[in-house]
Parts: sequence; structure tokens; C-alpha cells
Amino acid sequence: MERTDEILIQLIGNEVCGRQVKLPPDLMSDEQFAINLFEKAREHDVIHIVASNLNKNKLLSGSAAQAYMGQFYGTVFRGEKMNYAYESVCKTLEEGRIPYIPLKGAVLRNLYPEAWMRSSVDVDILVHEQDLESASHLIQNSLGYKQSNSTEHDITLTPDGNILIELHFRLTEEHKLASTKILNNVWDYASPCSENSFKYELSKPFFYLYHISHMAKHVVYGGCGIRPFLDLWLMNRNHDYSDEETRNLLREGSMLKFAECAELLSQVWFSGAEHTDITRSLQDYIIKGGVFGTQETRMLSDQQHSGGKRKHILRRIFVSRKDLAYTYPIVKKYRFLTPLCEICRLFSLLFGKKKKFRKTYLANLNNVSAEHAEKIRILFERVEL
Repeated sequence: MERTDEILIQLIGNEVCGRQVKLPPDLMSDEQFAINLFEKAREHDVIHIVASNLNKNKLLSGSAAQAYMGQFYGTVFRGEKMNYAYESVCKTLEEGRIPYIPLKGAVLRNLYPEAWMRSSVDVDILVHEQDLESASHLIQNSLGYKQSNSTEHDITLTPDGNILIELHFRLTEEHKLASTKILNNVWDYASPCSENSFKYELSKPFFYLYHISHMAKHVVYGGCGIRPFLDLWLMNRNHDYSDEETRNLLREGSMLKFAECAELLSQVWFSGAEHTDITRSLQDYIIKGGVFGTQETRMLSDQQHSGGKRKHILRRIFVSRKDLAYTYPIVKKYRFLTPLCEICRLFSLLFGKKKKFRKTYLANLNNVSAEHAEKIRILFERVEL
């Protein structure tokens, strides 16, 4: 791990976990280091945490202070807007008597020393599939949102501002994870937060399985970021999620091995535990990929799950009807148009605006070494993804 990455982890651990670190007073005097740290922290969506810690330790000055603290105040302000949007949606669903379950950041921020530390890009709420349409219409009519996107497990509602609402009716895409079958029974693991309330909360073992599964999905897609590991450390800090029921649920969902590796890496980063070969490999993959993954990490991940470079290319060219529907939603309603849409997609790949991207993608694919691809294959095999 490079020095920039080591310092990044230390700053996060000191700010959120209270881990003692000794930072040199001239840490930020190297302008290039300050820039590299800024970019790396932003890639992992922890720039506000890093900025706050640097400021507390009196390590910021001049243009660096302006850049870092600008990100800090922007994130804190966005957090306030996020909280207002969340409270408004909850109130609207309560008034509409629609059962709902807050997900992800809305729950996890309560584990942090300060709520602003757990940033989010949207508000995630789960409703019953049969309530999706009425919940969507209610939020749109009451709060001024508009539907902007839909997938096989959620819809996105967009306001005039920039706080998105992801209204889920399932926790994950079908057949993407070994734990999907259990996750589809989410309401069996939920209970009302209080009497006469339509707000539900997940049992701790199930929420833990969901968090681990969500991490696994992002790792498989090429990017996960540091923050989910920080979430994990906070979840395990008081051993609230480490009972036998949680282990059994992870085992049933085929997520136990990945959970153990992810937990250990979080302990390495934020508690000073010793590295293993697996945590070193996982660390390199996570640090390089950032939150959303680089083209290389996404490429390598998909290549491994496709069964090699040739099959990976074929899968990129000939997509399933489900994936085709993302670009051409009309095939959801009119299945007979699938062949025509496939031809349109191929024509676009060969001669359309993505022609340059296709050439760059293939060039990058050829530049990936067999050794690197083999390392990723071994990593996925060892963490059982």
C-alpha cells in the first residue's frame, strides 16, 4: 500500500474510530502529496472525514485548506438536505399508511460519532412491491419528485434539487448473489419500530447479511470503496452483529467466507490487526477500485465471472434481454422487438458514438496482464465470490 493510502486509512481511523496516530507536522507541505490525498479520499467518498481530521490536527493551510474544507462543508450541507429529504419521505409514507424500511446510510449513520460522517448519495427506502406504485405517486404528488429511472429492484425519484430517493421493492437484482433467495424474504426479518408505526426495521442479523451482500455485489462489479469496511468496523465494535444467528444466516447465504475476510480487513485498517495474504490482496483491489471501480477493475472482475477474456468480449457484445432492456426499455413490454433492438445496439457499438469507447476498451483489455487477471481470479476464489 502506498504512503498516500496508508495516511488516508490513518486519518479515517483517527477521526471515526478514535485510533491514535502520530502525524508529522509537515504532512501537507508537499503539494503533490496533498493533491494525491485529496483525489484518493474523494475517490472513496471520505474526503469530508479526512478534511475534518486534518483541520483538527492543524495540518491545513492556504489553498489546501480551502479545497479540503470546501468539500467538508459541502458534504455536511448535503447531509442536512439528505436528512430533511429522509424525514419528509418517512412522514409522507406514514401519512399514506404504507409500510417501509429505511436502508443503508439512513441506518448506518446512527453508528458514527457524528451523523455527517456517514455520507450518502441518495435516500434508500424499501416498500412492498404491491405498494410501489402508490408510494411513488404519493411521494411525487406530496414532495414534488419525478421518476427518472427504474431497474429490476428499484425506481429512482428525482426532485428539483439533488437529493435522490431510491424506492426499492427488492434488495438486490435477481440471481446476482448467492444470498438473493434469503434477501427476497426481507419482510420476514422486519418488525415495526413502534406501535401504530408504518416504519419497520430489520433484525440485526439480517441487516448484517444485507450489508455484507451489498459489499460483495460491489466487489464483484469492480468497486466497493473504504467506507463499507468502516461501516463494518462500527457494526462490529460492540459485537452487536457477531452472534451465532448472524453467522448462521451468513453461512446460509454463502457469504460467511467473504464476511470473515471483510471483517478482518476492517480490523487491519482500523484496529491494527495483522495482515494475511487474503487481506493484502483484498486491500489492493479495494484501494485501487474506489467506490465505483476503475475500468480496469470492472473489466477484470467481469472477465473472471465470464470465464475468460474471449467470453467476456462475447458477453459485452451479446447481452441478455434483461440487460438489453436497460438501453431499450420498450422490450419489457414488447418482447418481439428484442431482435430489432439487438441489431440497433450492435449498429451503435460498431458505428455510433460509442465507437471510440469500444476501441479504447478493447485496447485496455489487451493491456491487462495475464498475471494481474490471475491474481483477481485467485482473490475471488479465496473470498468465495
